[in-house]
Amino acid sequence: MRRYLFEAEYTDGFVYRATQRDESIYEPKRNAYFDVMNKLAADHGRLTRWTLLPQGGTVRLDIDFTRLPENTKPIWYIKRQRDRTVQRVNDTDVVISDTIFELCYGFGYEYTDEAGNIVKEVREVT
Repeated sequence: MRRYLFEAEYTDGFVYRATQRDESIYEPKRNAYFDVMNKLAADHGRLTRWTLLPQGGTVRLDIDFTRLPENTKPIWYIKRQRDRTVQRVNDTDVVISDTIFELCYGFGYEYTDEAGNIVKEVREVT
């Protein structure tokens, strides 16, 4: 289970909430962040609020996109670690087991200012 999910609110009040299944509501086989990054909810207006929601985690972050430039993009990622164990059963058979750990979640925004500089603010939470 993910410790954090995100929520994106738009000008008309529509709220897009990521779920534990992390599935796009617009594009099959894509994740929820794909929808937000590719502005698939653009018919609801501009992104106005970008929120990191705790689901067992302890930090809630809210970013007011109305105070940021129009070209601002939301940032969301999960850093993971995979541990793989290989165990020999006999001369020809092995058993492989994978364990994936979520180390931290990245959340923030990025935009290009008038001078062409990239301005980026990201917070990583565990």
